[in-house]
Amino acid sequence: MKKIAVVLPLTENYSIKYSGAVSLFTKEYTRKSKFKYKIYGSTEKKDIVDRNYKNIKIGKIKIRSSNVEYAELLVKEIKRFNPDIIEIHNRPQIANLLKNEIKKKIILYFHNDPINLRGSKTDKDRQLLLESIDKILFVSSYLKDQFFKNISFKNSDKTQVVYAGVKKENNFPLKKNIIIFAGKLNTSKGYDIFGKAALRILKIHKKWTVEVVGDEPREKIVFSHARFKNLGWLKYADTIKRIRKASISVIPSRWEEPLGRVAIESGAAGCATIISDKGGLPETLKYKITLDKLDENSLFNAINNIIKNKKLRKDLQKKAFKNHVHDINKISKELDNIRNNLINKKIYINLNRPIKVMHIADTHIRHNGRLYYSTSKKINNGFLLNNYNVLSISDRDILSTSKNIYDLEGKKNLSKIVLSSVNNFKPDIIMLGHADNLLREPLYKIKKNFSGVKISQWFLDPLIKTGPDFIKNKNRILSKSDIVDTNFVTTSPDQISFLNKKNSFFIPNPADPSIDVNCFFNYKKSFDIFIAISHGQHRGTLKKNHSDPREKFIKKIVNNCADLSFKIYGMNNNQPVWGDEFFEKLSSCRLAINISRGEPIKYYSSDRITSTMANGVATICDKKYHFQDFFNKDELIIYTNESDLIEKIKYYKNNENELSKIGKKGRSKYFKLFNNKLVTNYMIGKSLDLSFEKRDWMK
Repeated sequence: MKKIAVVLPLTENYSIKYSGAVSLFTKEYTRKSKFKYKIYGSTEKKDIVDRNYKNIKIGKIKIRSSNVEYAELLVKEIKRFNPDIIEIHNRPQIANLLKNEIKKKIILYFHNDPINLRGSKTDKDRQLLLESIDKILFVSSYLKDQFFKNISFKNSDKTQVVYAGVKKENNFPLKKNIIIFAGKLNTSKGYDIFGKAALRILKIHKKWTVEVVGDEPREKIVFSHARFKNLGWLKYADTIKRIRKASISVIPSRWEEPLGRVAIESGAAGCATIISDKGGLPETLKYKITLDKLDENSLFNAINNIIKNKKLRKDLQKKAFKNHVHDINKISKELDNIRNNLINKKIYINLNRPIKVMHIADTHIRHNGRLYYSTSKKINNGFLLNNYNVLSISDRDILSTSKNIYDLEGKKNLSKIVLSSVNNFKPDIIMLGHADNLLREPLYKIKKNFSGVKISQWFLDPLIKTGPDFIKNKNRILSKSDIVDTNFVTTSPDQISFLNKKNSFFIPNPADPSIDVNCFFNYKKSFDIFIAISHGQHRGTLKKNHSDPREKFIKKIVNNCADLSFKIYGMNNNQPVWGDEFFEKLSSCRLAINISRGEPIKYYSSDRITSTMANGVATICDKKYHFQDFFNKDELIIYTNESDLIEKIKYYKNNENELSKIGKKGRSKYFKLFNNKLVTNYMIGKSLDLSFEKRDWMK
C-alpha cells in the first residue's frame, strides 16, 4: 500500500474539541483514503483524535524560526515512515525545506491566503513554488486567484482547486425555529453585526431562538437575551448536531474567508444560509442568501425575510441539502486520484529505440510557460518525432532550486545531476542547447568515463561582429566548442571565423507542427504589417530609456507608409508579446517584416522568420540574409534596401490576394525544408555519423 505523510501547520490543534478547519478536513478525508497515512503536527492538546497522528514537540528556540525547527524534526520522522508523497498543509516555507531534504513528491495544500503565509508572500516566492513543488492545491478558486496575483501566467497543470468537504446525512433533518452562528465571536467574523441584528429579530419573532457556538478570549462581544444562547466552544460533533437542528445559519464575515467551512456544513445540514460575499464564501453553496451590504440593517432584513417567508425558507433548505456538492467522499476520491497520478508520473524509456538523446537546455519552466513556444521546445519535440528516447534536463530550472550556502550558484548540484543521469540513462548523445550553466568539468568526466557518448551543442544567438552581445555570445559557444564533437549554429559557419569549420554546421530555426499552427486560426485579416522585436527588454518588459538600432529603420519605414497600418511590438512602449498572444497578433496581419539585430548575415534570422513563415503569414526579408537560396519570390518576399522595402509594401497593399498565396506557399516550403523532425534528424545524423534525409541546406 502506498504511503502518505500529512504535515499539518505548526500549532494546528488536532483534537476532539479544539480541531481547526484544516485538522477537521484532514481527519475526514484521510479516513476515506485508500492510502496508508501518518499525520504530523505539533499541539498542546491532549485529546488527540487519531492513532495515526504523530505529535512533534519543539523547544523554545530563539535564534531559528519555529518553522525551521519543526521542519528539521519532521525530516527525521518522515524518513522513518518513508512515504511515497508528502502532503503539506498551509506551510509553503516548510514545503520548500522538506523538498530539499527529502526526495519525494510534494503536495502543498493552501487553506489560507498564500500572500499572508511565509514562503509564498512575494511574487518570487510563488514563482519558486510553481517550479519546485509537484502539486499545489487550493480549497477555493479565491485562494488560487490570490496565489497568481501579479503573476502573468494564470494557469498551470501543477495547480488545482480541491474544495474542503464535509459529510452529508442521508435524511433531511428535523428543523426548529433556531438561528445559529458558529465560529469565533469577533468582529472579523461579523459577530457584532450578527448580535445586533439577532436581538432585533428576537424582539419581533417570539417563537425563535438564537444559538451561538464559539468563543473569543481576546475580543469580548457580549449580547444578553433570554433566547440568545451562547453555548461556548463545543466538540465538533456537538456543533454539527446544533447546526442540523437550526433553520437558519448566518456567516456574516468581514474578512476574506479562504472558503467557509461553516457555510458548507450549514448547506449539508439543510439550513437556509446567509453569507457575506467575502473571499471564498460565495463558492460554498449554490443556494444561499448573499448580503449586498454587510451591516446590521441588511442582515436583519435578510433574516426577517426568511422567517416571514416560510416557502422561501423551505425552498432554500431543501435545495441546499439536495445540491450539496462539497461531499467528503467525492473529494477524498479526487485527492486519491491526484496522488496516484503523481506517483505514477515517470519518465518512460523505450529500450527498443536505437538512439538515446539527453537534451540539456532551458525549457523555461522558471518563466512559467512564457517562453513555452521556444526553439528549445521545438528541438525537443523534434527528437521525439524521430522516435528517439529523450531525457530532457533543464539546466536553469535546476539552478533555481539548487542554490545553498555551499553551492551559491547551484552549478555543482547541476553537475552531479547530469553525471548521475548519464550513468543511469546511458545516452548515445548529449545535446547541449545554450547550457551555459553546465560546467566544463562534468563534460570532461563524461568524455573520460563514457567513451561511447557523443556531445554536441546548438546555438541560436547572433555570432556576427556587428550584432548585439557579440563578445558574450562568442565566449559562450567557445566555452565548450573544444569539448563537444559537433557545433550547430543558425548562421552559416563560413561567416564565423572563430569556429572550426570541420565540426560546425548550419541549422535553420525549425518549424514545429504542434506549435506553428496559426494558419488554421480563423482570424479576420486586415492589411496590417507585423513587426516584432524583443531587444531592450528584461523579463518580458521593455527597459526604460533603452533604444534599439532597428527602431530608426522601422520609424523611417512607418513614416514613409503613413497611410498603412503597422502593428509593432517591442519598441515605443509597446511591450514584447509572447506565446499565444504573439500568434494572435500575428494572425490578424497580412504581412510580416523580418528585421534581425546587427548587419544582415548569411542565413541568420533568429526564430522570427520561423514564426511568421511557418504560420502562413506573407514575410518580407532582407536579401543579405540569403534566404533566396531556399525560397523563391512566390514563397518569400525579398527587399534589397530601404526604398525597395517601402515600394514593395505599397505594392502589396494594392495586391492583397498575392500575399495570401505567398503566405500559404511560404508555409508549405518552410515545413518541407525546415521542420523540426528533419532538423533534429540531421543533428543526430551528423553527430553520430549516421545517414539522414538530405535537403539542400545540409552539408
